[in-house]
Amino acid sequence: MTIYAIDWSHKEEKRAFHSDKGSCKEPKFLNGDIIATENMPHYRVVELHNKGCIIYRCNTQLTKKIRDRNSIEKTDKNDAKIIYEEFVIFNTKTQLLEKDETFRKFDYQPSLEQLSYLNKTVKDFIEVRRKMKQRFKSDPNIINIELPETTTDESGEEITKTYGDRLKDLEKEIRRYEKAIEKKLSDFPIYSQYLKNVDGIGSSTAAEIICSIKDISRFPTLGKLNAYVGLDVRGGKAPRKALGKTANWNHSLKSVLLHNYVTSGVIKQTKCIINKEEISEAKAFNKLNKDNKKDIPTSIKGKPRQRLKYEEIKKYEQSKNENSESPVNGMQLELRVKRKVAKLFLKELYNTWKALQKTGGDV
Repeated sequence: MTIYAIDWSHKEEKRAFHSDKGSCKEPKFLNGDIIATENMPHYRVVELHNKGCIIYRCNTQLTKKIRDRNSIEKTDKNDAKIIYEEFVIFNTKTQLLEKDETFRKFDYQPSLEQLSYLNKTVKDFIEVRRKMKQRFKSDPNIINIELPETTTDESGEEITKTYGDRLKDLEKEIRRYEKAIEKKLSDFPIYSQYLKNVDGIGSSTAAEIICSIKDISRFPTLGKLNAYVGLDVRGGKAPRKALGKTANWNHSLKSVLLHNYVTSGVIKQTKCIINKEEISEAKAFNKLNKDNKKDIPTSIKGKPRQRLKYEEIKKYEQSKNENSESPVNGMQLELRVKRKVAKLFLKELYNTWKALQKTGGDV
């Protein structure tokens, strides 16, 4: 058994390795080897796990923190050495049963890996669909162009399909994978006991949330989760990506929460009926008031709780902005409201997931 530290540079696709013998070339990893890494791609982590290696990952800010503290030059080899030395300290503390969360052991979860694969495949298909529609819009004649390959029907006859047919097949494939995602989500208690019942959260959004967070125990506090999503406050302001620098939050999850959940799920769905009883109540009201449907009370329309909370926050922020010495424009105000709604959802998600974990319901 050998301990290795790996510094992985995504931009330049460079790797640096360090072991008890110092800096080294990429070794032939063996069953039982321990690997400490900072930002190794997930597919590579799974690959090494399947070889029998034990992988520990640290916070992406660890090497920067040590470099700044000890005035160490930033190089791949130096970063690999820092990871190795910090892991040795962590390993010693762990053996002495001291609490240390510098590194986290990678835990392979088959259901999570399967859900992640389905989710990524659907996103790839959707991107292809978007590009196809974009091209069809610029030149509608492309739809009727025949594909270079042929297929056979049930009788064995060859069929020539067009690009328009290919788009229809892609739509069917997307629906098939979305159904598979919905089925796989039932393996996750946080979905079946919480996310499934949140207005504005569909199966695709739920899958993205679960695949991004993976394990709620990664975040010892709600603040850490907010920072991971990029919804925290830094220096009194919302964090923004600086020019030429890599943002240290999950762009994909932040986009899903602000756009898929808040914009599409909460703001645009203003007249959702919450349950069967309210549907019956609304139908009965409609029969008695055929000529005055526009006057149906809000309670009968069944506005979701999240929508009411959004309106409450927006009203408060508008009032606060009107009395401010430096008011912001409407777009900035709306973004501020969306962030607060997303943070309220994250708080509820965090507390529910932690509670399920404590009771053994999150497995």
